[in-house]
Amino acid sequence: MKELLLIFASVILTGVSSSDNIALNRPVKGIGLGKQGRDTYPFLVDEDESTCADSGPTVEDPAFQVDLGRNYLVNKVKLIFPPGCRKNSISGTGCNYQNADILVGNGESDTICVHFATNVYDEGGKITSKCTSDAAVGRYVTIIKHGTDRAIYLCDLQVFGELREDNIALNRLVSGVGLPTGGEDTFQFLVDGDPNTCADSGDFTENPIFKIDLEQKYRVESVRLVFSPKSECSESISTSGCKYKNTKVSVGNGNSYDSYSDCFGYTAKDVFKSGGEYARDCSSDSVTGRFVTITKKGTTRAILLCELEVFGKLR
Repeated sequence: MKELLLIFASVILTGVSSSDNIALNRPVKGIGLGKQGRDTYPFLVDEDESTCADSGPTVEDPAFQVDLGRNYLVNKVKLIFPPGCRKNSISGTGCNYQNADILVGNGESDTICVHFATNVYDEGGKITSKCTSDAAVGRYVTIIKHGTDRAIYLCDLQVFGELREDNIALNRLVSGVGLPTGGEDTFQFLVDGDPNTCADSGDFTENPIFKIDLEQKYRVESVRLVFSPKSECSESISTSGCKYKNTKVSVGNGNSYDSYSDCFGYTAKDVFKSGGEYARDCSSDSVTGRFVTITKKGTTRAILLCELEVFGKLR
């Protein structure tokens, strides 16, 4: 009974069970691929067997990379193959999975989860493979085919595993810096773990800041912003609260915010995605401190944000 309660608690805390496909509808990018086929990349993670991702013409070492958003221990993967290879330039290679790898990592030293020494393609079929390593931990899952004149034609790549990091900002104290009164009762929604409740900085102000107290010094490695649906933007801040151009997340100590280290600097473009998210690794290994701030630069700005998740290690 105790073990069942622990499993149930784990599912509640992380929001993900080990039976969930953690790659579902996650961002996908091509590595070493041309422009052709880019509109098909999301088909790799949509759990629709009738739609397939197509890397396009043959290249050397083609790869698809799925961004899970957070670090996971990957246990197994499932490939769903197309019902037949198209009669085009990839017909002899897009469905050939000999010498293909599925890698897990953070973009530097990836771990091989599965290596296909022989062609495992099964027309219209599926294959589920357990990871051969207990250290397949990372944010990115990559499927790559090694060799020249290769291509990838695949309907689904499903990934299963367990969350391997904690949101160190969860339920920490949030304060507003330079904000008008009126929104204070919403500030804790920024770190409550519920993407359906959002923190609202209130009416327009200059350079609004939300500040999270982690209580101890951490080396912050990555952050994740969860945005509100656009319909939730109140009329007065509709062009500001849901606009995330010139936004940065910084880490430091005390109230001298100019001395804080940026996890990521001011965004050059608007990264807002209605009801979506924006995850970033910190740009430096020296982003340390007790406080995490999110700032928007400019006058007549506001912040409407459902979650600011922070990941890192104690210093």
